[in-house]
Amino acid sequence: MKLKLYIQATILLSAALGYAQSIPVNSNSGTLYVSPKTIVVSISNLENSSTGKIYNDGSFYMRSNLRNDGVFSFTEKLKSGYTVFESSNNAEQQIYGDQPTNVYDVLFNKLNPTGDIELENQLLVAGTANFYSGIVNVKEEQGATLSFSKGAKAINASDNSYASGKVLKTANDNFGFPIGKKGHYGYAGILAPKKILTAIEAEYFFQNSDLDFPHTLKVAGIEQIDDQEYWVVTNQVNEETVVLTLGWNEKTLAATFLENEAKGLGIVRWDVAQNLWVHEGGIVDLGSKTVTLPVPAAKFGVFTFGKLKSDLEVEGDVVIYNALSPNGDGNNDYFRIDNLERFPDNKVSIFNRWGVLVYETSHYGTADNVFRGVSGGRVTLNKNEGLPSGTYYYILEYDKKDSSGTNRIKKAGYLHLENN
Repeated sequence: MKLKLYIQATILLSAALGYAQSIPVNSNSGTLYVSPKTIVVSISNLENSSTGKIYNDGSFYMRSNLRNDGVFSFTEKLKSGYTVFESSNNAEQQIYGDQPTNVYDVLFNKLNPTGDIELENQLLVAGTANFYSGIVNVKEEQGATLSFSKGAKAINASDNSYASGKVLKTANDNFGFPIGKKGHYGYAGILAPKKILTAIEAEYFFQNSDLDFPHTLKVAGIEQIDDQEYWVVTNQVNEETVVLTLGWNEKTLAATFLENEAKGLGIVRWDVAQNLWVHEGGIVDLGSKTVTLPVPAAKFGVFTFGKLKSDLEVEGDVVIYNALSPNGDGNNDYFRIDNLERFPDNKVSIFNRWGVLVYETSHYGTADNVFRGVSGGRVTLNKNEGLPSGTYYYILEYDKKDSSGTNRIKKAGYLHLENN
């Protein structure tokens, strides 16, 4: 049986056996322990002073503002702490103070649609952050950060609930950023980086990037750049890049990008060194409305959606067969790309599902220079070893010349290897 307690400007002391005592004071300067079988509801503002210690291993409902100048945390080995921000006031609900607020699971559930949740200090999530209702404004100018540690995740982000501002993910595991702006949720996801010490930060902007990153400055193959939104993704610890996924919404992506089953749709990045937009490529998933780079992005920075010029390709120029079974029966014994001999200045790179390079070569298809399911080329895995069966990703790049000059074509897709 759970013990449920309501407090109003009080200190609550709760033992594991469910014993509780309340003392009518305006702030907590002692120790408050919420056991796994205890529910605490704080109706009015709660101030945790510099000497205060709050350990939440139960359920702690904040229905007003939380000021934390002391310790607000949980018992790491229990993984049962649940903190809820659910103000019903029509004003903002504040989370502020001089010290970080550490939570395991957290629910953002603004009961009144008027007024956001204002995060003005560091909020660190170790478990699951459920964005059910309400916008979390991360006030960077006041030193605020919303951080997710190893294994932490965010769920249910939508146009009605997201983090507006920068979100930080530390450690090397998969993560989907719950970011948005001005009533629009802009999903960005990463695959687990190889290095353990990483800190990937992402922010979404619902505005035209053209003012700061002119759309007229782009490589020749790009026809159109999304003028509604963009993302900024950086690594705060090292230069290791990541496999990036961006999600679109018909309200923010023009219909022209989705014509012909989104043919030509990809991710573009503003290249600071070249001072122009470059095409990163990407695999389009119409069902999930996402574009995924099958390999780590070339660099970090500003990303958005782009569309390649349709006249760069003529039907039948290059035909890619995305399955191979190198068993010697003469059928699909190698990764086959028809007509590539017409474009000798080419490059083929193949990556496993974690974005690790397993094969790379130039002048593909000449002198039996083909991929037969064996690791080779300038790779990160052991050379000349047979690769396990499964799904891989390919990047094909080649130069195509026409009357306007030379354009670099970049194709990406899935490749299934059956290596018995």
